[in-house]
Amino acid sequence: MNLNPGGKKPKLRDTIFNGKIQTMNFPDDFHDPKLCGKPKGIKLILEERGLWPKEGLVLTCNNNNIEESTNYPDCCARHKLGAQPDFVAQIPLIQEIIEAHGHKVMFYPKYHCELNYIEM
Repeated sequence: MNLNPGGKKPKLRDTIFNGKIQTMNFPDDFHDPKLCGKPKGIKLILEERGLWPKEGLVLTCNNNNIEESTNYPDCCARHKLGAQPDFVAQIPLIQEIIEAHGHKVMFYPKYHCELNYIEM
């Protein structure tokens, strides 16, 4: 997701923040035709939540440790948004669809074929 609105990123699903639905994309009838249906951007989403600081944030930092980013979410905009409870609890759409049909989903760790029973 970009810091500013628009871009070529895919549409995101809406989320629930403080008991209200927060849309992640501009509506299709938005007054600016360039932004119709496009993603809002991290800055606008954080502003809507009242989490964007006056001094601003950079988009990314050099901290790739997810555990640390949830403990210290103020290092960059991506970590600040990623530390929000609704983003932490979000499961992938494919998992929601499969579990809605009564099946279990197991994701294997990436790049660890030795943990995949098919490889044995």
